Amino acid sequence: MLPMSGQPVRLPFDGGRVVVAADGGLEFLVDGLGGVRCSVVGAQFTPVLVEPDVAEHEGTAGGLEVGQRVTAGEHCQLRWAIDVPEQLDDPGLVVQVEVGDRQLVWLWPSGADGLLVVLPRSGTGPVLALHAVQAELRLAESAGDSDPATVVRLVVTPRDLGPGRQVVVLRALVLPTLLAAGSLLPAWFESLTLEAGEEWTAPLADLGVDSEPPVELALTERAAEIRLLAPAGRHRVGVHGRRGVTDLVFEVAPPIAALFSELAGVLGEVPVADGASAFVLHRALVSGAVSRTTAIEDALDRFDWSSKPGALAVAFGSERALADGEPAMAREAQRRAAELPPGLGRPRVRSLAWLVAAALGLDALLALGADPESELPDDRPVTRDAATSGEGVEADLALARRSPLAVDGLAGAINALGAGLPGFPVGLGAVEQALLVGLLESCPEDWPEAPLAGATAQATRRRLLASYAAGRLTDPAPLAWLLVYG
Repeated sequence: MLPMSGQPVRLPFDGGRVVVAADGGLEFLVDGLGGVRCSVVGAQFTPVLVEPDVAEHEGTAGGLEVGQRVTAGEHCQLRWAIDVPEQLDDPGLVVQVEVGDRQLVWLWPSGADGLLVVLPRSGTGPVLALHAVQAELRLAESAGDSDPATVVRLVVTPRDLGPGRQVVVLRALVLPTLLAAGSLLPAWFESLTLEAGEEWTAPLADLGVDSEPPVELALTERAAEIRLLAPAGRHRVGVHGRRGVTDLVFEVAPPIAALFSELAGVLGEVPVADGASAFVLHRALVSGAVSRTTAIEDALDRFDWSSKPGALAVAFGSERALADGEPAMAREAQRRAAELPPGLGRPRVRSLAWLVAAALGLDALLALGADPESELPDDRPVTRDAATSGEGVEADLALARRSPLAVDGLAGAINALGAGLPGFPVGLGAVEQALLVGLLESCPEDWPEAPLAGATAQATRRRLLASYAAGRLTDPAPLAWLLVYG
């Protein structure tokens, strides 16, 4: 056992290595993924000792005395021994994770079973998982002016942190894919995204469970199993186990008709401002979920979609042309669709404009086969933004063309939306999520990725719709894109 010098120490573990700096900061290096930085916020650490598989530091972080021990082997274990004073004003120990622009973060800040995964923007893996072993991992305040997509702060100590010695343990390990991170979930876990009216069951009767109305909990006829029923929206349920409390956030999607009624009532009271509002209001009318009134019709008629920016304005113009039987409007929609800037969603809107024009007997000016992307060779290079901005990926999927770009872009979109894991994508807005849902739903049914793509898209749809029902999401644009695609 040797004293640690001022030089960084490299500790290898299966699938990667961790570089421990003299100030206690960490950088995980994973081939095929890159570097991921990790540090204790506010730490003033001094190196103590180093062995071939261990590095230790001591010092303070905020008002806490902290000892840090990093151990590497089959995985990398991060252990902090914390001396908590009688009076503690800060939230406890906060860990900051920093990623690069070629990486995405999926986060389940659930407490005792919390999980953070760093994954590549395109391709399937490898991924770096950081999960709670003896900790309660929850989201902390953001790091000031830092980009929320690249800097994540996590409180890793329990909410009821008491005085005395506390030990916190996190584990970092390399997995081949994001899907493999499902093995880190508790054995009782079941999916937390539901449809309104759908029951959820799990073997939790032997654990402590807390909830509040309107969530309904009951024992089932099966031993050790509970049944949960909750209305549309987001609802927290706490599971109290030996290692602490795991917060389950149930995201229950309402029927589209219910959302139509609520949003149309709001949108119809003010002048229609953009393509998203117009499209949602129009769909609400044609679905029959909202009564056709003079006020709503006038609001849509007064919306000058032909001069408004954005693909959703064109989508509205196309569907309005079909509903009103207006060939001239459909031709204008075709013209506008041809002028849309490249980006995810454009192939779908151009297809919509073409289909409407064909239905109204016009010449097909923008047939899919004439789309510039369809003429590109199948060996196009895969860019790092293929999953989140690659129009070419969407065009290839629509044409069932299995190019390297489509395969990697599809994998990147599945990664970005969590591959069925609980939690949420860090720094990815609701509009971007809705566009990626459409991308995944464009996956040909006979492709091997289709089952996972479909399940991931369904979970994200439910999550977005539940956010509307909970009042956390009011922007009509994500809903409009979900409607455009499905």
